[in-house]
Amino acid sequence: MKFSIVTTCKNRLSHLKESLPAMVSQPDCEVIVVDFTCSEGTADFVRTHYPQARVVVVEGRDYFSNWEARNIGAAAATGEWLVFVDADIILSAGCAAWLADNVKPGNLIKFPPGLQLERLRSRVSAISLNNLQGFLVVERSAFDRAGGYDELLKGWGAGGDVDIQNALGFLNIGKSFLPEDVVERIIEHGDDLRFAHTGGSFRRSFIQNLLYRELKRFLFPILGVPIALETRKKIFVAAVKAATMAKDRLPSARAEVILSRRPVEMRRRLGHPNSEIQISLRAVVDHLEVPQAAPANPGAPSQQPPPKPGVPTA
Repeated sequence: MKFSIVTTCKNRLSHLKESLPAMVSQPDCEVIVVDFTCSEGTADFVRTHYPQARVVVVEGRDYFSNWEARNIGAAAATGEWLVFVDADIILSAGCAAWLADNVKPGNLIKFPPGLQLERLRSRVSAISLNNLQGFLVVERSAFDRAGGYDELLKGWGAGGDVDIQNALGFLNIGKSFLPEDVVERIIEHGDDLRFAHTGGSFRRSFIQNLLYRELKRFLFPILGVPIALETRKKIFVAAVKAATMAKDRLPSARAEVILSRRPVEMRRRLGHPNSEIQISLRAVVDHLEVPQAAPANPGAPSQQPPPKPGVPTA
């Protein structure tokens, strides 16, 4: 089995009913459906109507983590290549055939970045406003080397797809792009479904996950990929704290994580018996405040436009 299509469902059975037929009809592919504590009877529906698909049931989750669900699906897959597809994506009939002709070892395949996809999108295919960054095709061996998706990432917009691409990039995994016509259409839906089961505010979730990903990205070449879980937990705690401090729309969010701490050599001879050396890392997201318009004053010099939101720096 060369390709394993992995899709996940948390109360999106209506979407899966539309998208699953196109997945199971792809030649030479196995399909893994992860029922992530879905209350709509997803597992029973798939087993009854699409017995050729494999169902993995995850119980006891009152939240939705696409990254945890995808890791569970990947663990059940047997293909050389993993094809991660969301339940609102309807594949074209020729998707697997295109992949069979174009996948290359040491390479991942995805859609172009969102802005580039907007420029390239044709009126015929009408891919929609979904930028499809979660549609990822990756060699199983590379996925395992990267440690899979990071399950500490939480909330909608957490960027797990960006995070794993960062990790794969530091493993020298190349990147190529999917054409529009591997997707027939996207099932349009509102933000109510996107935010369901993710918890917390989007702003806080986005900031904490952005800081966390950026700190990790800086540490990949230093600590290796994957980064040890205990270290990731420290980074995540620092990112959550920073996002919490920024909840009142402070002008910036700053996350600092201590990577190591040890006593200074010959500290008693120095006369400082409690001295220690500490290595830490800080990431900052600047200009989080919405600039307030200055009061009209015809005699005042013209104002420069406010700076654009900054990029986290480590």
